[in-house]
Amino acid sequence: MEKDWEQTATLLKGEIKVGNLDATTELETASQFRIRGYPTVLLIYKSSVFMYGGSRQASDMAEKARKAKSVLLENGGIPDGFSSYLKYEPKENKSVQPISKTNLRVKRPNLPVKAALSTLQILLMSLFLLFLICVALFLRYVSISSREEGEDFEEPEAESFLSYHEHKL
Repeated sequence: MEKDWEQTATLLKGEIKVGNLDATTELETASQFRIRGYPTVLLIYKSSVFMYGGSRQASDMAEKARKAKSVLLENGGIPDGFSSYLKYEPKENKSVQPISKTNLRVKRPNLPVKAALSTLQILLMSLFLLFLICVALFLRYVSISSREEGEDFEEPEAESFLSYHEHKL
């Protein structure tokens, strides 16, 4: 993996920053990014972190990184479904093996709280709308069932409706 990683860095030089981290000595950084095994390949864009689960060959990793960068630049940010484009679940949990530390200096990532809040707000608004629809249907059912059986209901004509209300006033 180390040779492929170095080749990937060479292929992407000047386009995309590539670095590696020794998780046995950089415990705090490894913990921040939830690195549990070797190799763990991450794509970091601004404050968002995505796990990469594709091929570990240098040309494949470089191609996927270029495609991811173009998608991010075209959309001006992270589009819906982007994480499924890169995300994976590891098949087995390997122990952390040391790799040489090179060029990775990152701040602790901010989790996308705004996205989670807006999703929650959308869910709550949807539930409230569903509640209002249920209330409207219930009221309609009550008004229909309260009419006497066999009685036809006709809407009053506008003129008779207005004259009826004028007489009441």
